Amino acid sequence: MLLGCCTNLVAQGDDKVGIGRFEAVKAAGFDYVELPIANVMDLDDEEFDVLCGKLEELDLKCLRCCNLFPASVRVTGEEADYDKVRAYLDKAVARMRRLGAEVVVFGSSGARNVAEGYPFDMAMLQILKTIYILDEYGDDNLHFVIEHICNLEGNIINKLEDGCRVHEVCRTKHIDVLADTYHMYVEGEPIEKITMPGRDLKHVHTANPVGRIYPKPDDGVDYKKMFNLLKSIGYDGGVSVEGYSDNFEEDAKIAVETLRKAMA
Repeated sequence: MLLGCCTNLVAQGDDKVGIGRFEAVKAAGFDYVELPIANVMDLDDEEFDVLCGKLEELDLKCLRCCNLFPASVRVTGEEADYDKVRAYLDKAVARMRRLGAEVVVFGSSGARNVAEGYPFDMAMLQILKTIYILDEYGDDNLHFVIEHICNLEGNIINKLEDGCRVHEVCRTKHIDVLADTYHMYVEGEPIEKITMPGRDLKHVHTANPVGRIYPKPDDGVDYKKMFNLLKSIGYDGGVSVEGYSDNFEEDAKIAVETLRKAMA
């Protein structure tokens, strides 16, 4: 398994992508960085070139991307516009491929949350339509994963179980499932459920769920159990830390050491 770092929750100031964290991510020993594609899309072409140049300079891979859609690209409700979705994806997927991303996370609560009064069943059908569109953009080298988002942030597909169910209904070729141990914790799903997707599990997010912070030794979380469960289903993909940190450089190094020890 590979260890990655999501920069969306540790980005600083106007740097919403987290470019300023790249050197610390590399120094900590992460195998890759996971970038928020919605924020990457806010960069103009020159700024995107600078981002790619920085990754190349550091020999830092971007194997995963999160935060696929911005809130302005609605996929549910009266404002959903699939021509707009496709136009966004045309450019976004081109950037993903240039970054070298192999797995992209479809969470995007701001884009998919169901508006008050809007029929939930209709919203779910719209999400299914979005997934089928995403499948058209995928291939053997680029997969999308359905993220479950807890009730503190989202109001549709809250549990890992929900994500598995949606995936089973779609039966698409290039869409798989993500498991996020923080969202599982908030929703009361035991860690044992991380095996539920089986071979359809394509990506994992983790953190100490109490405060959603970077893992540390003896912080009360059994990371070894998580890795053993993943190994039991033959999982060999990425595990990205997605959490907050008040001292990123130090916390990142400790997290890598903690997780590699648990993985052994």
